[in-house]
Amino acid sequence: MDARTRSQRRCGSWYTKTGLKRRHGKKSSSLSQRAAKNGGREGPRAFALIALTNDWADHYSAAAMYLRLNGLLPPTAQEKK
Repeated sequence: MDARTRSQRRCGSWYTKTGLKRRHGKKSSSLSQRAAKNGGREGPRAFALIALTNDWADHYSAAAMYLRLNGLLPPTAQEKK
């Protein structure tokens, strides 16, 4: 099994675990459905994906700042070998 096939299988299992099932080879259109958010509010399911990527960026920038404060370069700032 090549890397692409493994990646596609992981992606498919992620969709199943999060309730975004694929139907007939296409993603379901459930991203626009309403879902509960923090504080009892409701919003589209797509909000969770957007919030997740924003959180990853926030955590990475904080980690990069602490690395730089300690005299280290974050992985994306290092020269390619």
